[in-house]
Amino acid sequence: MSKDISGVAKVEENLRSFAEKTIKAMVNGVTKFARTEMVEMKKRTPVDTGELQDSGYVKMPRFVSGVMTCEVGFWAPHALWVHEDLEAFHRVGEAKFMESVWKESAPYFLPRVTQSMQEELGL
Repeated sequence: MSKDISGVAKVEENLRSFAEKTIKAMVNGVTKFARTEMVEMKKRTPVDTGELQDSGYVKMPRFVSGVMTCEVGFWAPHALWVHEDLEAFHRVGEAKFMESVWKESAPYFLPRVTQSMQEELGL
């Protein structure tokens, strides 16, 4: 008894292609989420000269040991100090300008990334 396996190569090719498209969609979804949250962080960032607000960045997601990471932050030398100083008065912005955004948006991360992926993949 023999089985016709001539279509196996095509199935493997389709699976590989779908996996690549899925990873790309995931990267795009995470990037979109991070950039959206950075916009909100910048709205909450204390402004004196504008250097701190302008220093916000989002790096492209990457895989480290099978886990996707996406670096988001502020490169200005005083960013950590301003973020953590709960006693400072700011006419514009607030302390914990990153942390507060992450805490508020965390419940929406998975649904928003999933929706973005589904849209990109046409699902």
